[in-house]
Amino acid sequence: MTATAHTEPDRDDPFKTVLVPRLAPGRDRADAQDRIVTRHGRLVLSVPAFQSLFSRYAMNRVLDGTNGVPDPASPTLYTPDAAALAVVEHVGPSRRAYLRAREDPDYLARVRPEEEYLDRELLTGRPSLYDVRSETVFGAPEPGGIRIFDFVRRRADVPADAFFAALRADGDRLGRDTEYRSVVTHRVHDLVVEGLRGADHDVIVQTRVDGPEGLRRLARLRERLRAAQAEYADADGSFSLVTREHLLVP
Repeated sequence: MTATAHTEPDRDDPFKTVLVPRLAPGRDRADAQDRIVTRHGRLVLSVPAFQSLFSRYAMNRVLDGTNGVPDPASPTLYTPDAAALAVVEHVGPSRRAYLRAREDPDYLARVRPEEEYLDRELLTGRPSLYDVRSETVFGAPEPGGIRIFDFVRRRADVPADAFFAALRADGDRLGRDTEYRSVVTHRVHDLVVEGLRGADHDVIVQTRVDGPEGLRRLARLRERLRAAQAEYADADGSFSLVTREHLLVP
């Protein structure tokens, strides 16, 4: 699953995109997740134009009560999106090379028909797409574990500059919070540069914990974390996803 190319940029720069595919009503969730997370990722990387393109390519499988999280809502700040299947991350050093790879004949012949099938038969349409710029708050990427994605929309009465100032101040405070740091090993703010197809959020906050016990410990901090974000975030317009990382390119 890859992001849609628009036009080739005048200058080259690194890129990161985040996609959220959602299950169509009446489709089998486990089958759709397996097809996207396992089979589709391998298909993309079988195209030579994509094999050296990514510095990170991750399919983060959304967890629910049937596949690894006993109570998926308990540790999250916001209501989970029940239709979401995965959080797909593409990261690489060259946006221009990425857009060119999407015009590669092998990609168009083998991968694009699969994407069209997924959009038409298994999903609610094309996945929501976020073009983001990452800011690491603390920690470093580690393989495995559970990753929580909070898709946060700013409150309508909070100006954009005040929202991002409050977000960064919150991150700085949590970086010094020993109880929070004992649970969360890595925190990243993905600032949304552009959102398409229902991607109406301002930041994606990523946090990593160690397994179900980490989720239980994080749940005990939920109310004070939620109260802090209430100063600048629209809770009704935000959502959270608990995922397990499936890393295709580290």
